[in-house]
Amino acid sequence: MKLLALNSVINMDPERAVPLIEGILKGNSSPKLKERAMFVLTQSQSPQAQQLLMNYAKGAGNPDLQIRALRYIGMSGTGDSRKQLMTIYNGSSDSAVKHQIIQSFLMSNDKDDVVNIAKNEKDQDLRLSAIRQLGAMHAVDQLMQLYAAESSPEIRKEILRSLFVAGASDKLLEIVNTAHFDDIGFCFDIGHAHFGLGIRASFNTMQSKIRSTHLHDNHGERDEHLWIGEGTIDWDEAMGLLRTAPHTPAMLLEITGESQKDISAGASESFGRLEKSLDAAERQMAER
Repeated sequence: MKLLALNSVINMDPERAVPLIEGILKGNSSPKLKERAMFVLTQSQSPQAQQLLMNYAKGAGNPDLQIRALRYIGMSGTGDSRKQLMTIYNGSSDSAVKHQIIQSFLMSNDKDDVVNIAKNEKDQDLRLSAIRQLGAMHAVDQLMQLYAAESSPEIRKEILRSLFVAGASDKLLEIVNTAHFDDIGFCFDIGHAHFGLGIRASFNTMQSKIRSTHLHDNHGERDEHLWIGEGTIDWDEAMGLLRTAPHTPAMLLEITGESQKDISAGASESFGRLEKSLDAAERQMAER
């Protein structure tokens, strides 16, 4: 009840509410109550509230509260918050803090600072983390620039993975052809293609190199890894395209936890749906 009251007061009277929230954060309250108190703090744009949040992002409280504060600052997405996060990053020697700041840059879509970390960070794990975030941010041009300037095989490999996550099948093919990697094949991730270039466009780019597939569904906006039929992918079209690939690819379901469906039921229904689509593709080809 106290937090509910503070939530209603914090914007009207921050000078009164912020010290009370600080008392909860500094006191012996449960971690859950402290997390809720910090969330209430984020609802105010007052200088007092923002300064207290920044103090915790710099490490004024315990490590868990610091990580949560960094996450909330990233969610704000303002130019000032991004500058503050980079200042904390440069001044910290804590790997966990730095990893969280990289994730916070993803929340605020701050590609420039993530590219800066990917280029200049001395710690290889942090560089790899930044490169992975660039893939999630669909920073294709920046990843291509990093690839061209990079000499480390391990870093280059992570850039290729990130281009794959970003749905940049055209850029991957460009790299393969330019470097004459004639023995390299692609895993055609239909879910990534759906919210990237589109399934047909991605297939047309990659078809001669496709050797395997990852099959999962989504609604065309983000990577959800749903069971087949739970999203908006046209599986008749997708299976019809795969049926025309020069090499018959392995088909692997890649489902994660967002679906609430039982695993055995989801797998059975998904394979049944795929078989129907493949049968339809076979009939269409036979009729031609």
